[in-house]
Amino acid sequence: MVQFYGSQMQKQRWLPHFVDGSRAISICVTEPGSGSHVLGMQTTARQEGDEYVLNGTKCWIDNSHIANVHGVIARTGEGSSGLSAFLIEADRDGVRPGKANDNTGLRGFNISEVIFEECRISASNLIGEIGMGLEIVHQSITNYGKPNLTAVALGVHQAIFDATLKYASQRSMYGKPLTELESARLKIGDIYSRLKLAQQSAYWAMYLLDHQNQADEEIILAKLTGVENAFTSAKAAMDLYAARGTSREMRVERFLRDLLMVFPPAGTSDVHRKRLSEIAMGRYVPSVRAERQVEMERGVT
Repeated sequence: MVQFYGSQMQKQRWLPHFVDGSRAISICVTEPGSGSHVLGMQTTARQEGDEYVLNGTKCWIDNSHIANVHGVIARTGEGSSGLSAFLIEADRDGVRPGKANDNTGLRGFNISEVIFEECRISASNLIGEIGMGLEIVHQSITNYGKPNLTAVALGVHQAIFDATLKYASQRSMYGKPLTELESARLKIGDIYSRLKLAQQSAYWAMYLLDHQNQADEEIILAKLTGVENAFTSAKAAMDLYAARGTSREMRVERFLRDLLMVFPPAGTSDVHRKRLSEIAMGRYVPSVRAERQVEMERGVT
């Protein structure tokens, strides 16, 4: 958000801190009444002279309690051109986190509401231009949100395989390890094949993204198939663990819970299928990251 749309002042102020980890940022898009329906958001930013005043509630926000600055999308007008993006310091008057979520999984993750109540900010906190919010949302979700969640799913998938192989090697049935039983070996082979496919899909999408190529299709596929396949592998692992898998002493039940938290953000599986259908029918509007990067390299603003 800041890297591709921020002013030079915003980049100089914030990017070094984001890179070295001394400051954390959140991206505030989702609202209680509008998840994937971005245009349904109700948070407003009204202009008063050289200031904007924000009111609204964002929910399911990563880094909600620990962020030093929030990247916020708010409504400044009507329709698809009525969204704009702002940087808002977390310690400003009128900004506060809501109650932390009691998550099913990823319990070490800080996720909560961020509430804005007559929060006044300088017009210099605007990112990009008025009306560019939808473009910035699309770019942020596609090129950062989806890859991050793909990586989370891939890490959980790897953990599923490692834990299951170890368990099957140590657990004996009928006088021999589970790894010597054909039914167990087939499940292990299925988990391994899904893991490798997820790795290849994720790495290829990230390679394209890192080299400034248009990679929306590959990123969408990586997130959709990565999460879906990881969940299928978690279920297969539970079959091998049997009743033991439901115990909190076994890590496999945690993997299932963690993956439940990866499905919704940055677009549910149904949203991804919808996007893929648009790509297949030639109706998809790609993100602008690659084009924006080319413009930046050419010195075009």
